[in-house]
Amino acid sequence: MLIKIYYPNPTFPQGGRMTLGFSELTVGDTVELKGPIGHFVWKGKGVAFLNGKERPVRKIGAVCGGSGITPILQVLRGILSDDSDGETHMSVLDANRYEDDILCREELDQLAAEHPSQFQLRYTLTGSSPTILNGWKHLKGRIDEVMLRTYLPKPAEDRLVCICGPPQMEHAIKGALTRIGWDPSSQIIIF
Repeated sequence: MLIKIYYPNPTFPQGGRMTLGFSELTVGDTVELKGPIGHFVWKGKGVAFLNGKERPVRKIGAVCGGSGITPILQVLRGILSDDSDGETHMSVLDANRYEDDILCREELDQLAAEHPSQFQLRYTLTGSSPTILNGWKHLKGRIDEVMLRTYLPKPAEDRLVCICGPPQMEHAIKGALTRIGWDPSSQIIIF
Protein backbone atom coordinates (compact mmCIF):
# COMPACT_ATOMS: atom_id res chain seq x y z
CA MET A 1 0.00 0.00 0.00
CA LEU A 2 1.32 3.40 -0.96
CA ILE A 3 0.30 6.38 1.14
CA LYS A 4 1.70 9.86 0.87
CA ILE A 5 0.97 12.05 3.87
CA TYR A 6 -0.21 15.57 3.06
CA TYR A 7 0.58 17.71 6.10
CA PRO A 8 -1.04 21.12 6.63
CA ASN A 9 0.76 23.93 4.83
CA PRO A 10 -0.07 27.51 3.82
CA THR A 11 -1.72 26.40 0.58
CA PHE A 12 -3.71 23.54 2.18
CA PRO A 13 -4.16 24.51 5.85
CA GLN A 14 -6.12 21.35 6.69
CA GLY A 15 -3.72 18.96 4.95
CA GLY A 16 -4.89 15.76 3.24
CA ARG A 17 -8.42 14.43 3.70
CA MET A 18 -7.43 11.00 4.97
CA THR A 19 -3.68 10.94 5.09
CA LEU A 20 -3.34 12.80 8.37
CA GLY A 21 -5.31 10.01 10.04
CA PHE A 22 -3.03 7.44 8.43
CA SER A 23 -0.01 9.31 9.74
CA GLU A 24 -1.18 8.65 13.30
CA LEU A 25 -1.31 4.87 12.86
CA THR A 26 1.29 2.64 14.44
CA VAL A 27 2.41 -0.87 13.52
CA GLY A 28 -0.35 -3.29 14.51
CA ASP A 29 -3.23 -0.82 14.11
CA THR A 30 -6.04 -1.90 11.84
CA VAL A 31 -8.06 0.08 9.35
CA GLU A 32 -11.38 -1.00 7.90
CA LEU A 33 -11.90 -0.13 4.25
CA LYS A 34 -14.76 -0.81 1.92
CA GLY A 35 -15.33 -0.33 -1.72
CA PRO A 36 -15.22 0.35 -4.43
CA ILE A 37 -18.49 2.11 -3.94
CA GLY A 38 -19.30 5.14 -5.90
CA HIS A 39 -21.28 6.83 -8.54
CA PHE A 40 -18.83 5.83 -11.30
CA VAL A 41 -17.91 2.31 -12.39
CA TRP A 42 -16.07 1.46 -15.58
CA LYS A 43 -17.94 -1.53 -17.07
CA GLY A 44 -15.70 -2.01 -20.14
CA LYS A 45 -16.26 -1.95 -23.90
CA GLY A 46 -16.72 1.81 -23.80
CA VAL A 47 -19.48 1.74 -21.18
CA ALA A 48 -19.54 3.50 -17.81
CA PHE A 49 -22.06 3.12 -15.01
CA LEU A 50 -22.62 6.68 -13.84
CA ASN A 51 -25.12 7.77 -11.21
CA GLY A 52 -27.14 4.57 -11.60
CA LYS A 53 -27.23 4.52 -15.39
CA GLU A 54 -25.12 2.94 -18.12
CA ARG A 55 -23.84 5.28 -20.77
CA PRO A 56 -21.40 5.02 -23.67
CA VAL A 57 -18.11 6.82 -23.18
CA ARG A 58 -15.50 7.02 -25.92
CA LYS A 59 -13.15 9.65 -24.48
CA ILE A 60 -12.23 10.38 -20.90
CA GLY A 61 -10.19 13.31 -19.72
CA ALA A 62 -8.64 13.00 -16.28
CA VAL A 63 -7.13 15.70 -14.11
CA CYS A 64 -5.35 14.73 -10.93
CA GLY A 65 -3.07 16.15 -8.31
CA GLY A 66 -0.68 14.12 -6.19
CA SER A 67 -2.27 10.96 -4.82
CA GLY A 68 -5.38 11.78 -6.86
CA ILE A 69 -3.78 9.61 -9.53
CA THR A 70 -4.97 6.47 -7.70
CA PRO A 71 -8.65 6.36 -8.79
CA ILE A 72 -7.66 7.69 -12.21
CA LEU A 73 -5.17 4.85 -12.59
CA GLN A 74 -7.91 2.32 -11.78
CA VAL A 75 -10.08 3.64 -14.62
CA LEU A 76 -7.06 3.73 -16.95
CA ARG A 77 -6.17 0.12 -16.15
CA GLY A 78 -9.77 -0.92 -16.81
CA ILE A 79 -9.77 0.72 -20.22
CA LEU A 80 -6.36 -0.48 -21.35
CA SER A 81 -6.79 -4.05 -20.12
CA ASP A 82 -10.02 -4.50 -22.10
CA ASP A 83 -8.88 -6.41 -25.20
CA SER A 84 -12.35 -6.05 -26.75
CA ASP A 85 -12.12 -2.24 -26.72
CA GLY A 86 -9.39 -0.54 -28.68
CA GLU A 87 -11.34 2.65 -29.27
CA THR A 88 -11.87 4.21 -25.84
CA HIS A 89 -9.31 6.95 -25.32
CA MET A 90 -8.06 8.55 -22.08
CA SER A 91 -6.04 11.74 -21.61
CA VAL A 92 -4.46 12.39 -18.21
CA LEU A 93 -3.09 15.66 -16.79
CA ASP A 94 -1.13 14.77 -13.64
CA ALA A 95 -0.02 17.72 -11.46
CA ASN A 96 2.65 17.40 -8.77
CA ARG A 97 4.89 19.84 -6.96
CA TYR A 98 8.17 18.11 -7.80
CA GLU A 99 9.25 15.32 -10.13
CA ASP A 100 9.99 13.02 -7.18
CA ASP A 101 6.36 13.43 -6.05
CA ILE A 102 4.91 11.70 -9.13
CA LEU A 103 3.25 8.54 -7.87
CA CYS A 104 3.11 5.39 -10.05
CA ARG A 105 5.20 7.14 -12.68
CA GLU A 106 6.91 4.02 -13.95
CA GLU A 107 3.57 2.29 -14.58
CA LEU A 108 2.02 5.40 -16.14
CA ASP A 109 4.97 5.90 -18.48
CA GLN A 110 4.88 2.24 -19.47
CA LEU A 111 1.14 2.32 -20.19
CA ALA A 112 1.59 5.49 -22.29
CA ALA A 113 4.39 3.82 -24.29
CA GLU A 114 2.41 0.60 -24.79
CA HIS A 115 -0.91 2.26 -25.74
CA PRO A 116 -0.11 5.49 -27.62
CA SER A 117 -3.35 5.45 -29.62
CA GLN A 118 -5.52 5.12 -26.49
CA PHE A 119 -3.63 6.96 -23.77
CA GLN A 120 -2.02 10.39 -23.67
CA LEU A 121 -0.18 11.41 -20.51
CA ARG A 122 1.01 14.85 -19.48
CA TYR A 123 2.73 15.75 -16.25
CA THR A 124 3.01 19.25 -14.87
CA LEU A 125 5.15 20.45 -11.97
CA THR A 126 4.06 23.35 -9.81
CA GLY A 127 7.06 23.71 -7.48
CA SER A 128 10.34 25.46 -8.14
CA SER A 129 13.14 22.97 -8.47
CA PRO A 130 16.28 22.33 -10.51
CA THR A 131 14.35 19.68 -12.48
CA ILE A 132 12.03 22.31 -13.89
CA LEU A 133 14.97 24.42 -14.94
CA ASN A 134 17.18 21.61 -16.25
CA GLY A 135 15.70 19.30 -18.82
CA TRP A 136 12.10 18.86 -17.70
CA LYS A 137 10.27 17.97 -20.92
CA HIS A 138 6.70 18.11 -19.64
CA LEU A 139 4.45 20.98 -18.56
CA LYS A 140 5.13 23.58 -15.88
CA GLY A 141 2.70 25.31 -13.58
CA ARG A 142 -0.78 24.74 -12.22
CA ILE A 143 -3.37 23.23 -14.51
CA ASP A 144 -5.29 26.04 -16.19
CA GLU A 145 -7.89 26.51 -18.93
CA VAL A 146 -5.22 26.51 -21.65
CA MET A 147 -3.96 23.08 -20.55
CA LEU A 148 -7.52 21.76 -20.27
CA ARG A 149 -8.41 22.96 -23.78
CA THR A 150 -5.15 21.69 -25.23
CA TYR A 151 -4.80 18.25 -23.64
CA LEU A 152 -8.30 17.02 -22.80
CA PRO A 153 -10.95 15.92 -25.28
CA LYS A 154 -13.51 18.48 -26.38
CA PRO A 155 -16.90 18.30 -24.63
CA ALA A 156 -19.39 15.92 -26.27
CA GLU A 157 -22.15 13.56 -25.18
CA ASP A 158 -19.91 10.47 -25.15
CA ARG A 159 -17.14 12.11 -23.12
CA LEU A 160 -16.35 12.60 -19.44
CA VAL A 161 -13.77 14.33 -17.28
CA CYS A 162 -12.70 12.75 -13.98
CA ILE A 163 -11.03 14.91 -11.33
CA CYS A 164 -9.23 13.88 -8.15
CA GLY A 165 -6.92 16.00 -6.04
CA PRO A 166 -6.91 18.54 -3.25
CA PRO A 167 -10.35 20.18 -2.79
CA GLN A 168 -9.17 23.62 -3.97
CA MET A 169 -7.78 22.08 -7.16
CA GLU A 170 -10.95 20.05 -7.78
CA HIS A 171 -13.11 23.17 -7.38
CA ALA A 172 -10.90 25.27 -9.67
CA ILE A 173 -10.75 22.59 -12.38
CA LYS A 174 -14.51 22.00 -12.27
CA GLY A 175 -15.09 25.75 -12.69
CA ALA A 176 -12.64 25.98 -15.58
CA LEU A 177 -14.18 22.96 -17.32
CA THR A 178 -17.65 24.46 -16.93
CA ARG A 179 -16.45 27.72 -18.51
CA ILE A 180 -15.13 25.84 -21.56
CA GLY A 181 -18.36 23.93 -22.15
CA TRP A 182 -18.40 20.80 -19.97
CA ASP A 183 -21.72 20.06 -18.22
CA PRO A 184 -20.95 19.75 -14.48
CA SER A 185 -24.05 17.62 -13.82
CA SER A 186 -23.40 14.92 -16.42
CA GLN A 187 -19.85 15.18 -17.76
CA ILE A 188 -17.64 16.04 -14.76
CA ILE A 189 -16.94 13.47 -12.05
CA ILE A 190 -15.06 14.28 -8.87
CA PHE A 191 -13.67 11.22 -7.13
